[in-house]
Order: sequence, then structure tokens, then C-alpha cells
Amino acid sequence: MNFKLLSLLLILVLIPNCAFISFIPSPLIYTNHGKTAYDMVSFFIDSPTTNDIVLSSLTGMNCRVSNIIDEQDICIEKSATEKIQEYISSYYVDEIHAEAVW
Repeated sequence: MNFKLLSLLLILVLIPNCAFISFIPSPLIYTNHGKTAYDMVSFFIDSPTTNDIVLSSLTGMNCRVSNIIDEQDICIEKSATEKIQEYISSYYVDEIHAEAVW
């Protein structure tokens, strides 16, 4: 990992915790603690974290931020099976919504 990138990450983690904590409303602080706890559990049971889910939905690929640890690409192309499963599930969800409207 690059020293500049590591320094930037350290600054981004430390500054909000000491300088701006009084400006953050308390519900957001508790929400952040809940997200952190969920992400820690997800990381340890090797399932996607919330960041992985959002990044995957934005890129359309399989993304795992923890791949950085193994020096792999963060996002990889979805397999053909995953693409078909995603297409089928979106088709059935659309059908369910269409039936609910009628």
C-alpha cells in the first residue's frame, strides 16, 4: 500500500473523530456505530459489507473492498451464472409488481 494513501486514510479516520464530533447529530453517530458493527460481523463471516453492496450495485460487478488485503482488484466481472440469476430475479420482481398494480 502506498504511503501517501495510507496517510490520507489515517487523516480521514482521525479528523472526524476529534475535530468534528460536536457537529454530528447523535442519531447519526449511533447509526454509524450500527453500520460499523454490521460491517465487522459481515467481514468476519466473509459476506459482503455495506460498502461492497453499494459499490457492486453502482458498478454492476462483484466488488469486495477487502480484496485490497490480498492485493487483488476490488471489483471483478460477474460470472455468466450470476448475470442470469440476476436477470431472472429482476424479471420475477417486475412481474410481481405488475400483478400487484392490476
